[in-house]
Amino acid sequence: MNLQIGLQEQQPAVSQEIPTRAVRRSKMEMLCDTLSVIASGETAPTRVMYHANMSWIETKRCLKILIERGLVEAKNDQKREYYSLTEKGFELVRTFNNIRQDLNILPIR
Repeated sequence: MNLQIGLQEQQPAVSQEIPTRAVRRSKMEMLCDTLSVIASGETAPTRVMYHANMSWIETKRCLKILIERGLVEAKNDQKREYYSLTEKGFELVRTFNNIRQDLNILPIR
């Protein structure tokens, strides 16, 4: 026996879909985010990974590309590896930040 025979269920006027997939960043965004994190002072590879919000494999791939392009240089201090931006890398970060500012897009930090 259904007790709600006389009651109508209320449906929302506008159907709101809940997104089921996360929005993915483009390869360019991941590379620029990696550059921005290094420019902010995070130089250890795991710190870059956490602050850029990427997996270890993605981080290593991005760092390899950035090194090959002359935007980042890898350095070793005793047993630790760390990264720093080249002048070309700093210039690209400034350009990218200007574009983000013009488009009113917040940086990742």
